Amino acid sequence: TKFAPRFQFTPDHGTIAVGGQCEIIVDFKPKELGLFHEVFEWALKGSATAVTLAFRGNSVRPKFDFDIDKINFGTVSFGFLNSRMLTLTNTSEVPCYYTLRVPGDEAPPNNEFVVIPSGGTLLPSCAQRIQLDFISNQEKKYDAKLAVDLEGVGKELLSVPIIAQCAVPTVSFEPHGTLNYGDVFIRYPFHQSLYLHNTSILPAKFEVRPQEDKSRAEFEPDQWVGTVPPCASHVITVTLTAHAPGPLRIPMYVKILGRDVPFPLVLNGNSVGPRVVVDPPSLDWATVPCLEPITKHVRLTNSSCIDASVRAFMNDRKSLWTVHPKTIHLSPQETLQLALTLKIDETSTSTDYLNLIVNEGEDLTVQVRGKGVGTPVQCANEEGIESLDFETLFTTHTEAKEIIINNWGRESRRLTWSKDKEKEKKKEKERKEKETQEAQSGKTGKKKNQEESAELPPVFRVEPEIIMLEPKSAFRFTFMAMSPTPGYVEDELICTETLDKGGGVGKQIFRTQLKATFVAPQLTLSRKNIEFEFLWDKAKPIAAKSESLTLQNTGPLEVRFTVQVMYPFSTDIEDGVVPPNGTQDVVVDFDPAYKADRKNGTIKQRMVIQYDDHPATNTVELIGKVVWPNLELDITKLDFGTVLNNTSRKLEVKMTNPTVLSVAYRWMFALPGSKQGEEASHPRTPAALPSPMMSSNSNASGFSRSNSTGVAFLNDDVGSPSPVASGWGGFGISPGNTSSEDQVELNEVFDILPIFGRIEPGETHTATFTYDGMRDRSFRATAVCMVDGGPEYEVSLRGTAAPCRYSLDRNELDFGDVPFTEVMDGEVYLSNRGQVPANFNFNLSGVSRPYVVDVVPSSGVLKPDERLKVSVRFRAGIPDQVVETVLVEVAHFEPTTLTVR
Repeated sequence: TKFAPRFQFTPDHGTIAVGGQCEIIVDFKPKELGLFHEVFEWALKGSATAVTLAFRGNSVRPKFDFDIDKINFGTVSFGFLNSRMLTLTNTSEVPCYYTLRVPGDEAPPNNEFVVIPSGGTLLPSCAQRIQLDFISNQEKKYDAKLAVDLEGVGKELLSVPIIAQCAVPTVSFEPHGTLNYGDVFIRYPFHQSLYLHNTSILPAKFEVRPQEDKSRAEFEPDQWVGTVPPCASHVITVTLTAHAPGPLRIPMYVKILGRDVPFPLVLNGNSVGPRVVVDPPSLDWATVPCLEPITKHVRLTNSSCIDASVRAFMNDRKSLWTVHPKTIHLSPQETLQLALTLKIDETSTSTDYLNLIVNEGEDLTVQVRGKGVGTPVQCANEEGIESLDFETLFTTHTEAKEIIINNWGRESRRLTWSKDKEKEKKKEKERKEKETQEAQSGKTGKKKNQEESAELPPVFRVEPEIIMLEPKSAFRFTFMAMSPTPGYVEDELICTETLDKGGGVGKQIFRTQLKATFVAPQLTLSRKNIEFEFLWDKAKPIAAKSESLTLQNTGPLEVRFTVQVMYPFSTDIEDGVVPPNGTQDVVVDFDPAYKADRKNGTIKQRMVIQYDDHPATNTVELIGKVVWPNLELDITKLDFGTVLNNTSRKLEVKMTNPTVLSVAYRWMFALPGSKQGEEASHPRTPAALPSPMMSSNSNASGFSRSNSTGVAFLNDDVGSPSPVASGWGGFGISPGNTSSEDQVELNEVFDILPIFGRIEPGETHTATFTYDGMRDRSFRATAVCMVDGGPEYEVSLRGTAAPCRYSLDRNELDFGDVPFTEVMDGEVYLSNRGQVPANFNFNLSGVSRPYVVDVVPSSGVLKPDERLKVSVRFRAGIPDQVVETVLVEVAHFEPTTLTVR
């Protein structure tokens, strides 16, 4: 019948064990009225007879009512929230599922009525408080009702009338139609007040419409929406911010909710930019030396209440004036000094204009002028041109100095280098007077020598002597000095300029003093390179090696020199003097002991012989090579990882002899905190070490057990490492907390084979390190390979031993009664709680028939702290009781059994 779908059974199917029972929950939720009688059958798999169950009863209509006869809101204002409360009571004996609504009301979001709650379940004899919210959006009289619908029963089974009258209040504005702002600075907010007067007894809501065009200016009220109380006034502050200069007429609309047409307003104003004042309006530099920068200032003041951005530049693109800064930012009422620098480049009057562009404001100009004096020709060299000192020079050698002359002017100039004519006339007059006196005295030989001297070329000269220097250009003059004879020479040259257009007598602009000293030293060295080689020999002490160097002076003058050399090279003298045609022997020493680490190496340096009276130097290449017994180890850290308790692991280190010497070595263990040098000379290892010079073919075993010195250990079961101990091992518990039971002998933990030997040049030997894992302990030590005559090489050792702890979560897997043709799946978990990985295998050799039991995975490696899920698949195959045994083999432990039935 129609009531059958209203019944629900949980569960509606399943399996009941032999002799067992199952609880079934019946849910009945009718949506129809009347008597019902329903019979349900329960089908049993494999049985032809069904089990029946009958249900009967009567579905009745619920009864309910409201506590009021009508809902009267009275006269309400447009757009305001009004609420009323009422109670809905269920007077029937059954629960009801109700829905509350106002017929004729629009759907959200345009609805005017909101019922809270709008629906729910009301139990028998229970009541529910209902809130009805009403926001009117129409100016009219309301005649509606609140209706109750029951789910599955009917619509509008109960209702209560709703009565209301909506009115729109009257609001006036002051000022009416226009808000005047006057002059407003651009991007600076200005405020005006708008008054709203509500003359009615109802509150009014207002809304300021958003601005459509914001390109020229933007307004922002302090309230976009708000309420005007009854018979009261409300103030709206409207902020106007201009975006562009010029007259402003910005429309603004204020809408009173309920009125169809918004109230129009016009915001009037005049947008202006920042006002900047410059003082003085003109600047005069009068006379200014050419190329000398002279700075004057003008004062800029921002007399407005907004920031001002000013861009300063000269009117002439190639102006002689520079302005700084070029971009100015002035805060309101701020004053700034603007620097104008004149660097005039010609002997004439120049004028220009400074342009001040005020962003969005009125532009300004400042007239500037100045006159240049002197010359715009300038020497570009830092040392100047007043004096050129060639210092000490070799005879017959021409030394040149380059001087750059710039013409910064706007006119071409002819530059001429010459000697001072007045001084030359004076010298010529003195020479003639002297010749006359000698002729009268009969000294004709001297007169002949003077004539020959006068025919010699000048010591100093300049190239070129005459040049036309174009505007804004430069020329490189070369000054040269050369004398065939030694001695000090001094002379003077002057430079004059003549304008290309003006002509006339040249104007002197430079006077240069030139001087030089000429000598001719000659010194030769017997060797250019000196090489030293040191080969370590145990039978010989380490001593410096020496070589000799001979310095020979073939010139007519003595040569003073200084020898500069750095350690490990040295000389028997630091300075000396070589007489004319004489020699000086210098002994050069090399100290091979500079390689304190006793590692092979080659050092190259340069010995410099510096002359006291000459800038030139002589150098000798020095090469020192030292060869010590050295080894190369392919690895310096051995980590044995974690091994099974009471097992061992071996690692190898390859040792190669890269030298030409035979290298003898022996292995020791380092004492923490002690110096390796002391260890090497006073070994404290727990073994009686044979002589390290034994043959490399010796089958020396590991350390002996004769010494009781122990190795401190670190137990991995402890949460954190203990402090470093003073015993062998490099770390562990501190000596104060270490008991005699905690100490173990070194040869019970680490071993090295061979412990000593000899490696010939180019050979490679292998050292085998063995770690014996002690129960649940970790060890760390440092092995030192001590090379006879060479450095010491350290190899850090580390190892941990731990047990293999595994468990099987069950030893029996019972699948119960299953059809013999079906395949059943089960699972067991194999866990490794230890720190050592373990191999596992599920041995199916004891299974009676193939394919009865399958295990996945059947074998593998169980990692530390791993819990492995193992799937077991069971196929009975025959209708009988089946019991199979699987052997679980883990690591070295005895197999455990897993019974599958």
